[in-house]
Amino acid sequence: MNNKVIAMDANTTPDLIDALVLVIDDDVDTTDKIRESLAEFRNVKVFNDGESALAFCRLEAPDLVLLDVNMPALDGWAICKEIREMSMLSRCPIIFLSDDKNVETELKAWEAGGADFLRKPLVMPALKMRVMSRLTSHWHIEISNRLYHTDTLTGLNNRYYYGKHVKEQMAYAERYNSDLSLLIIDINDFSVFNDRYGYAAGDKAIKSIASVLKEIVNRKPDCVCRYGGEEFTILLPGTNEQGAKSVSQRIIRAVSELCIPFEGSYSEQLTITIGLASMSSMQKSDVSLFDTADKNLTEVKSLNAIQVA
Repeated sequence: MNNKVIAMDANTTPDLIDALVLVIDDDVDTTDKIRESLAEFRNVKVFNDGESALAFCRLEAPDLVLLDVNMPALDGWAICKEIREMSMLSRCPIIFLSDDKNVETELKAWEAGGADFLRKPLVMPALKMRVMSRLTSHWHIEISNRLYHTDTLTGLNNRYYYGKHVKEQMAYAERYNSDLSLLIIDINDFSVFNDRYGYAAGDKAIKSIASVLKEIVNRKPDCVCRYGGEEFTILLPGTNEQGAKSVSQRIIRAVSELCIPFEGSYSEQLTITIGLASMSSMQKSDVSLFDTADKNLTEVKSLNAIQVA
């Protein structure tokens, strides 16, 4: 799986040639010319039908989409609607392509949330400049949005982002009858750890555990958040209860391997407990999903166990 995205933070300029550009057009001649025009981009993916493109989008998050309006089976409007309903792609710039000279088609493209509209036959140097321009604008918007949704200590998504993202993922899972699991991760006796070693050591421990979570949970659709204090949440779309347990065990082992000293604790080092819930085994509500995972977390903690429930 290609996990490269535009490298972005508040203090750097994005390397646009690393952007993932998705081209959706049933005309092979057109897609060949677009690919040639965007040859300096390292990640250009081409699909000649909407279903295949949408399947790709559910696993990857393109930074920009070039979308033909007149497609067989699923047309450009239907594809755009599906893309906009994916939480990862709600702000992804879409440039519509069409050989229709009717002004109503262009107006419809803007109304559908298009970032631009280009008529065929395409002028390739102009298309390349439009792509660069839209990617740059998208980068500035994403920087602002990322700062708003990011935990400053760990760089993970924050609680606000979780609240928004979980509703979108629940709706998607219910619509497509797909799996969705939630992990709630709590650092055991963290207030005692802070009192004993100081807040600087506590912050360092949180950052170390956050790094472990990012390393293990790295699929594009997955969502790792610092929910607050010593608590993290992980949303795992397309993952059933058994798969979520496997991820949880890997996380517990990796945190254990950090060997963060915690004298006087159960294992003489900092540990975590994980509560798990899966949509497939419960009422389909984001509140009940969280409550079930939280209840399981509490039950494990009451047993003074280092495990998953």
